[in-house]
Amino acid sequence: MIIARSSKPSWYRTIATAIASVIGSVGVFVLIGFALFFFVLRSDCSVNTAGFYESKGTLCYGAKEINTLTGKGDEKDPLIMKHAILDKDKALVYPHETEPHVIYAEDGKLKFVPYESYKLAQKLYEEYEKPVTSNVDYECRGSSSKRYFNVLTAPVKPNNDGNYAICYRGIDYTQDIAKQSFKKGLAGDGLRITSALKVKGYEIMYVALYNDNTGAAVIEMVTIDSAGKIRGSSNLIDKDEIPGSDADGRFNIFGIIKSKNDFNRIYFNLRNATNITIYQFEAPPSIISPRANVKFFAHGVGFWVGDTGNVSVSKSYVSPETGRYEVSVLLNKNGKEICKLDDSKNYLISDQKCKK
Repeated sequence: MIIARSSKPSWYRTIATAIASVIGSVGVFVLIGFALFFFVLRSDCSVNTAGFYESKGTLCYGAKEINTLTGKGDEKDPLIMKHAILDKDKALVYPHETEPHVIYAEDGKLKFVPYESYKLAQKLYEEYEKPVTSNVDYECRGSSSKRYFNVLTAPVKPNNDGNYAICYRGIDYTQDIAKQSFKKGLAGDGLRITSALKVKGYEIMYVALYNDNTGAAVIEMVTIDSAGKIRGSSNLIDKDEIPGSDADGRFNIFGIIKSKNDFNRIYFNLRNATNITIYQFEAPPSIISPRANVKFFAHGVGFWVGDTGNVSVSKSYVSPETGRYEVSVLLNKNGKEICKLDDSKNYLISDQKCKK
């Protein structure tokens, strides 16, 4: 650093030199700090690395950092809390307050689907056979094969919106099920299926429908009648009948177990704009059933239900010291806490263990 000669007194020049030295030192530290952040703390996603890989704890795909589920970065795009790389083209991720998803590469683009739906879709595609009928909707092509021709399926639609189609014999019956519900504002433009879950061993499926344009939301039962035709219930669960639901609230079904008298007990999340609550209801295995009685189960996000009725739940808390944090707990069928779950490893939800 050069200090120009000055006509000022020597004491003045001494002070000026000291100040300049301090400023110079601060500048050096700033540069060092920036370099440390940029080269050390910042993830090192490299365009020269193909497929999924991890860099400094960050999930990468090529030169792209994968920090949120959809990559849009808006307030509705959940942050990825944990991840596990399945292979170079697939990664299992655990988004904030959302069920596990698989992010995968297809045709040079990254797509995402719920983990359970991805497993079903893979099974359908792997066992795809020559269609029994030529009358096939593209999203339902798996159900047109001989193996699945008389089976209810709910594959994720191929346009990557994360929603489902209700398929039977190669035909998409989503709009038909909405019309059979008789819920005003449900069928038509804006209709989508936000979740669908099948009863083990039966051609019975519980389906959550939602219309983006009207906010109408219901849960209906879908089955096959004795004549081999698809049938849906009428207004089994209506969002408008649940206290505290908001205009944008929608359902996510995450568990079904057998109850007494062959009834089915269904667990679902009501996802409002500012909170998520778990509810349950029981319904007979019949398409002709009265409107179900919804019961509150717990606050938080439900992920999985065991055969005994134990439920895996993620609860959100706020600490003055650390801010908001998540705790995974196991609740019994009455909603009482059994234990806190060990989520320190990337276990599948169904494989999580109680903390010791």
